[in-house]
Amino acid sequence: MAFVSETRLRIRSIFYMPQFMWYALRSRGQSECAPGLITGGVMREVRSAFWTPTLWESVEVMEAFRTRGAHMAAMPKLLDWCDEAVSRTGHKSHANSRRGSKPTSG
Repeated sequence: MAFVSETRLRIRSIFYMPQFMWYALRSRGQSECAPGLITGGVMREVRSAFWTPTLWESVEVMEAFRTRGAHMAAMPKLLDWCDEAVSRTGHKSHANSRRGSKPTSG
């Protein structure tokens, strides 16, 4: 079964945006090379909020990405940068986990 991870962050101040973008771009580069990533993306909302939905081959490969490199370096900084942070994860049935399909939980 594929594994879905969705995160939403809202940057608390425009003053944190340059630092956030630096780490976000580095994390995106890391994800593009990550073994086990099926698909992913970044979406921006109003008021400096960002969504990052990703679909992974397994929870293990997602955790390997999350706990290494640029992504791991950015995570402790989110306590200062963000005034909202939400994450949800779950499994997706294998039949619907083809590249290009929309990640959904359930």
